[in-house]
Amino acid sequence: MLTSKTFKLLSVAAVIGAAAAFSAPQASAQEVKLRLHTFVPAPSGSFKALVWWAKQVEEKSNKRISIKLFPSRQLGGKPSELYDQARRGFVDITYVLPGYNPGRFPRSEVAELPFISGRPPTVMSPAVWTLYQSHLKEEYKDTHPLLVFSAGSMGLFSHKPIKSVDDLKGLKVRVSGRALTDTFKVVGATPVGIPGTGFAEAFQRNVIDTVLTAWTISLPTKLVRMASHYAQPAISNPVLMLVMNKDSYNKMPSDLKRVVDGESGMGLAHKFGARWLKDDGPALNVAHKSGKPFYTFSEADRKKWEAAAAPVFTSWVARMKEKGIDGQELIDAARAAVAKFEK
Repeated sequence: MLTSKTFKLLSVAAVIGAAAAFSAPQASAQEVKLRLHTFVPAPSGSFKALVWWAKQVEEKSNKRISIKLFPSRQLGGKPSELYDQARRGFVDITYVLPGYNPGRFPRSEVAELPFISGRPPTVMSPAVWTLYQSHLKEEYKDTHPLLVFSAGSMGLFSHKPIKSVDDLKGLKVRVSGRALTDTFKVVGATPVGIPGTGFAEAFQRNVIDTVLTAWTISLPTKLVRMASHYAQPAISNPVLMLVMNKDSYNKMPSDLKRVVDGESGMGLAHKFGARWLKDDGPALNVAHKSGKPFYTFSEADRKKWEAAAAPVFTSWVARMKEKGIDGQELIDAARAAVAKFEK
């Protein structure tokens, strides 16, 4: 028979149990707010891809994850500082090019070496992620990479005609990354490093003759409209990264980590590659419909430039050796990854 005291104790226990049962779903429904910072402008195709990705993450987390995006470096800092913003936790996620930090991601340079890339993003994006998984992880160990991938093959936007590799001699060409700098030097051009989207103003003011950049970036920067000539050398694709602060990732509950994981990696590489191919279309249409000259480098020109660029590979392998890195192994791995997805 229950005493009055026992009944009270059981009643308290029942209340506590009910409260615990009520609060358990709330604890598991923890909300996570993330900030994503990038250098690309809001009208660009690459930023729209980030918006799409963020919505995928939010929807698949049942809105328990929210991602606020900041384009055009709205939170401050130079393009070369964005990776560290994620590393240090100033923001949760950044989207930027490794090439904005020359020498910091030496292994990743292999994917931008001349004529290793220069393929459609549907080939290069999964190829670069494959290479990341096998050879590049060491370079990004102080963040949680969501994706390391490749954009579309870059175009040349110029004031002067560039019909062949010989026409590059003496021109000031905006490039990003050490590998491309060396590649243009061997054909007599003067490479100029201008980070972010500042190249459009420099081009408009005739500080530089030519800009090498992704087609999707040329539209919001109006570069495609400012140029008098276009060329498609099919020489290289820029490498990009979407990286997350380690603590921001680790603090998430396991079920939300699974959501982020599911929208990262190889699956996302394929999706971003397909989106980039589509996003290059509007700028290419503007160029073709403008009536301005549009040159596509011939196979003979490509082979001529590739032969001239042989010292670029030699010096790059030597630089890697000084860092204790097997550069030739990386080159072989990169070519194998590209071949895998070209089939």
